Amino acid sequence: MHYWQEQKQKQALTGLNIIEGDALEFDFQSWALRGRAAKQRSCIIGNLPYNISSPLLFHLISAAPWIDEQVFMLQAEVIERITASAGNSEYSRLSVMLQARYHVEQIMDVPPEAFEPKPKVNSAVVRMIPRRDFDLTEKEWTSLSRLVAMAFAQRRKMLRSNLFELQAELMLSEEELKARAQEITVERYIEWAKILVKTS
Repeated sequence: MHYWQEQKQKQALTGLNIIEGDALEFDFQSWALRGRAAKQRSCIIGNLPYNISSPLLFHLISAAPWIDEQVFMLQAEVIERITASAGNSEYSRLSVMLQARYHVEQIMDVPPEAFEPKPKVNSAVVRMIPRRDFDLTEKEWTSLSRLVAMAFAQRRKMLRSNLFELQAELMLSEEELKARAQEITVERYIEWAKILVKTS
């Protein structure tokens, strides 16, 4: 019997549905909505390749309202960026956008010795639970994405330079103008995004 025929028979017996495809193209939102309609928990678990980890994490955001939790193994340096707080050298656009949408927590380290052959990098596992208090509209989320991209475009420069064209709308204080992107909290970025939508 052909391999895929065997797999389909096994799926029919176990209820397991194997979907072959590109994770960056997969419609996680529709999948999660089907799960919610069937009153099933929707959890996404995986070992993400380094080269697609950030694009895939951003792609998954569209399904966040209908996901219960996400658990991923990634290179440790990526998880450091995801979980970093304002003021940390690893704090980045990825930190702000994912923490605006999820509660994030590193739950374990995975040393190279856990693999055969041993990789040259350390890995870790992160748990991401969608925020139930998330209240940004689509316009506000788009505003946040644009704002954060601008702020982190040149990390070493002060916001006076990076957010120059938005200074008047945001009414930045002198202290904020002298700050760098990695010194601004997630909450403050969200406040600014809402202000930009109100004044546009």
